[in-house]
Amino acid sequence: MILRKPYAFLIKYFRIIHILLAFPMLYLIVKTGNIVSFFRDYINAGYYTSITNIASTHINYFMYLSVLGVLIVGIAIYFLMRQKEKSTKFYFFLILFYVILFIMLGVTHSVLASMESSTIEAAAARAYRDIGNIFYLPQFFFVAYTLFRGIGFDIKKFNFELDIKELEITDIDSEEFELNIGIDETKIKRNIRRFIREFRYYVLENKFIFTILCTIFVIIIGTLLYLNRGVYNKTYKQTQLVSHKNLRIQVTNSMITNKDFGGKTFQDNKYYVVLQISLENKGKESTTFDYNNFYLDLKNRRVYPVLDRASYFIDFGRILKEDTELKPDSKNTYILVYEIQENEINDEYTLKILENVTVSVGEIAPNYKKITLKPSNEIKEIDMGATKFGKIATFEESRIGYSSFQIKNYEIKNSYTYNYQNCDTQTKCRELTNIVSSNSNTKTLLILDANYSLDENTFYYKSARTSRLFPNHFITIQYETDLDKKTTYVENITPDTFQKGFILQVSDDLKNAEKINIIITIRNKKYTMILK
Repeated sequence: MILRKPYAFLIKYFRIIHILLAFPMLYLIVKTGNIVSFFRDYINAGYYTSITNIASTHINYFMYLSVLGVLIVGIAIYFLMRQKEKSTKFYFFLILFYVILFIMLGVTHSVLASMESSTIEAAAARAYRDIGNIFYLPQFFFVAYTLFRGIGFDIKKFNFELDIKELEITDIDSEEFELNIGIDETKIKRNIRRFIREFRYYVLENKFIFTILCTIFVIIIGTLLYLNRGVYNKTYKQTQLVSHKNLRIQVTNSMITNKDFGGKTFQDNKYYVVLQISLENKGKESTTFDYNNFYLDLKNRRVYPVLDRASYFIDFGRILKEDTELKPDSKNTYILVYEIQENEINDEYTLKILENVTVSVGEIAPNYKKITLKPSNEIKEIDMGATKFGKIATFEESRIGYSSFQIKNYEIKNSYTYNYQNCDTQTKCRELTNIVSSNSNTKTLLILDANYSLDENTFYYKSARTSRLFPNHFITIQYETDLDKKTTYVENITPDTFQKGFILQVSDDLKNAEKINIIITIRNKKYTMILK
């Protein structure tokens, strides 16, 4: 193979190369100027921006390619000037500046990407603006000097007497050299050893240049890998903040379950992946949540949220409706529910958020943000132990938090009479009597004299708004007779005027039960209170 040294070509087209080199440099001036303008506008707007895809809007692959083009040409001319024993200072500083600029583009992209999900401090924003100016303004000098060289203007002499004329083309600049490919193994091995030896000497003699080249190569490869995996194809972890339009989104928790909040198993053999998702509207106008753009990516299919199942998971977050209004500067936690099959329980789960669709000739490409989910498995029932009659049961390990329940006394009878105060005003009250009876011959009453309280900081309390529904949601009765061991649900018929506890309608078999336990089931946590 016959190759030719490139020096003659570089000398012959010296001006044209410099003029062409100025174009990517001018492009970089425009783009870096936009970055500086963004930070300036961001500060002037009170540290707010309505731009969602900040990073990809201001930094793209063409900027990196432009820097690489400038570096390749700069390095080639540097070696030419060094070969001709001419001044290399300009090209040395050009190479150094654009290497640093390449690094700064990667750093800036990371900063802009982080701004999509969180704000930055005022001092940091001003610092980024000032640093941007430091790398923006010197580019004008490099472009001007490059254009002067292209048109033949000698800055030192301030006239058009070309100092480039001194770069005379000699035979050695375009001499040919032969590269032979043989099949003689001995010769090949000998040539390889000689090449390694001579290349080693050559590297040692030009250690400085090779250090620069290796550094540039490592930086370029590392930056490209970082951009490919950490920016353009970034996958967020659960709990990381993600921006979407004017919203800041955070998946704060997730779970897989086949039970509702009261521990009842769904009869249709369905399982659900439930996301606890925080939505913060950073815009200046109210908006609704485009939940249909949030789908769950499974092994063999994609799953979209079902809003009508959210009422089964009120212990996990607020119910999201189609017309739920997200007001400006508001932040609330909602739930997204995805229905899956039993054979998909062990799949890997990725939440994909459709950001936008890029339309080009013959192609429609959707752009997604991806969040890797690590849902907790809340399918298997966990026995949390038993509490004796009269003791206080607490539920810190469950989703109703620091709630408590204590049964001080109980009665089983067909009817129950109690007195209560009826007050017309704060000073005029009278005592009335009320009678509660079972409405079936197969039913009786379980009257619980109880103290109970709900943790007001839980999502369940915020959804239920009352503790009077506690038996309806969580309590079943487990009892044993001579013949059998049974579990029955309760019917809460407690009048509003009865404030001492609960009146529950239960099976008449409880009258003859030898053992009675109240089972409080919260999702997959089972608490037992021993009555008898």
